[in-house]
Amino acid sequence: MGIALKQSKIKKLLLSEYRLHPEAQIRDYYKLFFQDAFGPAHIINNRISAENYLKSELTEASNFEEHDLQDIRCLNNYFRVNIKLIVNGKISFKKFLDLFIKSQKLDSRIAWDQWQIIWDQIEQAIISLHIPFKKEDLLEMRRISKTKAIISHSKIYKKNYQPHYRLIKKNLIENLMGT
Repeated sequence: MGIALKQSKIKKLLLSEYRLHPEAQIRDYYKLFFQDAFGPAHIINNRISAENYLKSELTEASNFEEHDLQDIRCLNNYFRVNIKLIVNGKISFKKFLDLFIKSQKLDSRIAWDQWQIIWDQIEQAIISLHIPFKKEDLLEMRRISKTKAIISHSKIYKKNYQPHYRLIKKNLIENLMGT
C-alpha cells in the first residue's frame, strides 16, 4: 500500500464523522482513522478476554447511538458496529463475537512511520475543512501519533454519543444479521 491516501477519501470520512458526531474532538478523529488503519487487534488479547469485555460493556451500557453501522472505510475497510444489535436481538452474542474476532486480519499492514505520514495528511484535511478544534488538542495528537499509544474517545464524545461498538470488516458485514 502506498503511504499517500487520496485527500478525497480522507475528507469524505471526516465530513461523514462531522455530520454524525458534530461534537467530536481531534482525539475522536484520530481514533476513527487509527481504528481503520490498525483494526481491533489491540483490544483482542484472546477470545476469552474479548468475550468478557463485551459482556461487561453490554451489562453496563444503557444508552446507545441510533445507527447500527458506521462506515469508517478509508484504509482497511472497517465498520463500527453498534453492540445494541445484540441487545435488540438482531444478532446473537456468539455470532457478533465471532465476526469481531475474525476482523483482526488487516487488508493492508501499515508501518508506524507510515501512520505518522497519514496522520499528517488527515490533520491537513481537518484544517482545510475548517472542522473546529483546539490547537493544544492538535499538538497533543501529534505527540501521541509518535508514541504508538492507543487512545479512548474524548469525554465530550462519550457523554454526547455513548459509543458502544466493535470494529468489523466490511466483507463480514453481510454475515452480520444472518443465522
